[in-house]
Amino acid sequence: MDAENWQRVRALFDALVERPPTEWLTSLDERGVDDPVIREEVLALLRADGEDGVRTVIDAQAPAVLSDLSAREAEIENQRLEGRVVGAFRLVEEIGRGGMGTVWRAQRIDGQFEQGVAIKLIRSGWDAAEMIGRFRAERQILAHLNHPNIAHLIDGGVTDDGLPWLALEYVDGTDLRRYCDDHQLHIEARLGLFLTVCAAVSHAHAHLIVHRDLKPSNLLVTRNGEVKLLDFGIAKLVDPEAGHASLQRVFTPEYAAPEQVRGEAITTSVDVYALGLLLYELLTGRRPYKVAHSTPAAYERAILDQEPTRPSLAFANDDAGDLAARAAQREMSPQHLRRELRGDLDAIILKALRKQPEQRYASVADFAADVGRYLERRPVAARRGGWRYRGSRFLRRHALAAILTVVTLAGLVGGLAVALWQAELARTQRDLARSESEKSSQTVQFLLDIFRSADPATTKGEKITAEELLESGAERAERFRFSDPDVHFDLLMAMGEAYLGVGAAKEAFDLFNRALEVQAKHLPDAARKRVHALTLLARSQGSLDDLKGGARNLDEAASLLPVEDAETELAADLLMTRGINRMSQGEISTAIDDMARGTHLFVKLRGAADDTAASSAITLSWAYDDQDRVAEGRQLLEPIVAAMRQTGTTNPVRLADALDALANMYVSSADAAQASQMRREALEITRRVYGEAHGYVGIRLNNLAFSLMRSHDYLGANAAMKEAIEIRRALEPPGSRKFGTGLNNLASTEYALGHWAEAERLWKQALEIRRKGSDTTDTAYTLTGLAGSQREQGRLAEARRSIDEAVALLRAHPSPKPTHLARTLVEHVEVDLAQRKIACADAEEAVSLMHANASADDPHRLYAEAIAAACAWRALPSAQTRRRFEEAQAAMRAEFPVGSARLLQAQRYSIVN
Repeated sequence: MDAENWQRVRALFDALVERPPTEWLTSLDERGVDDPVIREEVLALLRADGEDGVRTVIDAQAPAVLSDLSAREAEIENQRLEGRVVGAFRLVEEIGRGGMGTVWRAQRIDGQFEQGVAIKLIRSGWDAAEMIGRFRAERQILAHLNHPNIAHLIDGGVTDDGLPWLALEYVDGTDLRRYCDDHQLHIEARLGLFLTVCAAVSHAHAHLIVHRDLKPSNLLVTRNGEVKLLDFGIAKLVDPEAGHASLQRVFTPEYAAPEQVRGEAITTSVDVYALGLLLYELLTGRRPYKVAHSTPAAYERAILDQEPTRPSLAFANDDAGDLAARAAQREMSPQHLRRELRGDLDAIILKALRKQPEQRYASVADFAADVGRYLERRPVAARRGGWRYRGSRFLRRHALAAILTVVTLAGLVGGLAVALWQAELARTQRDLARSESEKSSQTVQFLLDIFRSADPATTKGEKITAEELLESGAERAERFRFSDPDVHFDLLMAMGEAYLGVGAAKEAFDLFNRALEVQAKHLPDAARKRVHALTLLARSQGSLDDLKGGARNLDEAASLLPVEDAETELAADLLMTRGINRMSQGEISTAIDDMARGTHLFVKLRGAADDTAASSAITLSWAYDDQDRVAEGRQLLEPIVAAMRQTGTTNPVRLADALDALANMYVSSADAAQASQMRREALEITRRVYGEAHGYVGIRLNNLAFSLMRSHDYLGANAAMKEAIEIRRALEPPGSRKFGTGLNNLASTEYALGHWAEAERLWKQALEIRRKGSDTTDTAYTLTGLAGSQREQGRLAEARRSIDEAVALLRAHPSPKPTHLARTLVEHVEVDLAQRKIACADAEEAVSLMHANASADDPHRLYAEAIAAACAWRALPSAQTRRRFEEAQAAMRAEFPVGSARLLQAQRYSIVN
């Protein structure tokens, strides 16, 4: 099956996998899937996915029966082959077995000299022509390779009964991962062995050979620590002109690259990806993807659909004992292991594991060079660090020189430094002497201990980051003897909040849990503390995608909230957190109720200009927008913006956020110019604060483009969106959700200009990203645009498949945005009309949705009315339907500029007398 058909099979599987089996055939028919090969492949995948481990009695016995049969077959084959002479060698014992055949340890017997080798033999029963071809290819490949870390070819031929064989260098060793663990090699030693592997693979690439099956079992380490790369059985020669190997879906699923799974052309980037997987396992002992079932299909889906877990977060679900054992295998503490992986190694490995080959390292040599930079404490190419990052690398690389420089400078200004130190010490002693509270003493002592850990004398000159300081505090909190549990609880909570602030949700989760343990054991009556801890614990769970667990903790917090605290910030924080949790689970109505109450409390207690109150209002406004409740969003935000403008202490960034959100509520034609002005002001503030190339600037440009579209300034919108996408391209991985959103929005501006082919190209790129994890409403929105661009180019069968899938996704969603659903239904009707099918129910539903949720002059509402009127006229020509059609066309002409693509689209349905 070629790459295009395989992608279609994958897309159909994704569209049908949640449907009951009784609907599979009907759904395939509705999508016009008449190719029997594609139909059977999709159905086979669906049946395999639907098994879910349910077994009959025979199924349950099958593995044991098969295992027994396999063992008997192996025993018979061993008896037949043991002692057999193959070329100049006698087979001694079987040392390996795979899908193609067996590997035997053999001895040379021709008397020329003693030599032990490994003989590869095909098992009888395989397609001889195919296997002989593959063995000849491997022999040809190995004949070209001469590298000390690649097991070299010694001889080869065909047995008397026609089975091909290869004699290879015999390697008596252990697979690479087990060798590292058994010898408890630290990170640097593992990286050293990895660089040796890279050198061997680079040698193969230099001879235009892609290995395609790099994994620990194909990398052995001898007793003297020498690495040997084995098994080029599925390697392929690269076409030097095309730059890729021929297509063939042969691989080990756990170590396959996305393009192998998709059946696309194979390049050397496949080996870069596999080396990324290998390095991930060497350093963490884990695989980067979470799979519920260890089946080939499960691994393939994970490779295509999941983003790899950061190596530094690979141990998030390990219990303390397992983590300690894993760290000990690397001669580290768990904290040290996480710290060592965080940052450079995270970036290096994730770059190698990017979904798109062109976004990985350009070669294995480049990958190895970045690992070498890490070992030398130089800035790595995988990170776009600025002067702070590069400076820290310099200090780590030249720690002794940096210390001596500091000492020299200290001598020059010694008098001043000593005076300042003495003054600070005197102030500290005075403050401590004045403190009569044991709480204060404990807090100060604990903090002093943390900050002493950052002393260069303790760290041997290594610079300590804020995250490392937090980590030190978390470790010390376990050992520090707190006599006052209030202090212990408050410090754990403070450190947990700090971890949330830097995006380390797992560490925050652990600290909040420890705070709850302290509260339950020592402060059982402190209901407010428990409510606060449960609220923040749920917030960290939201970041860890444990929404159900977070919901349970929020329900407990709500039940424990004292009656007298119903109008406090504690209650407001609980309400906002619960609202966000519910919105993330699709419970939009109850989510909005919670967030509205929480926002009202924050505004009441802190004032409309307060940062927290404004942030809550902005969050609530986006929830309103999701349900097209723009009037409520506008009523909420206008006093917030007015209050922020009046005070002289307003955070400018928060004002920009509020302006941007308020502009989103200005949806009528009369308001479009004002909305664009607010967004330009927000953009100017953001550029002033963050510079020209910051991600926030990209967001502001993206939103400005939508306001310009509403004003029918399509060229201006397109220019703003292109600027936004370039910023995102520089900052975001190509497969990220944010980049997918940017592509989708840029496509919308191209469509508005009538650039159908360019819009289709961008929507296809966006769809590839959105299928991998975005909300299904986002996927549907992109499919709707794609259908429109395909329809405009006359490719109606493709448009039909796209729009049918979009409608199905939105119909299945519990609460799709009404106006988005309406626009999808309109496109559905347009495809029908293009195929000469008159079915107006969707058009009438779209008009009803638009009337309930959009302003009277909303362009999408006017277009929906035009399409519904055209459909009604074609279904039943009459004076009434003609008048409705003419009124809809007049409204379109009043709203849209002459010659605009949307107006021309509507006018094609004009009635011809």
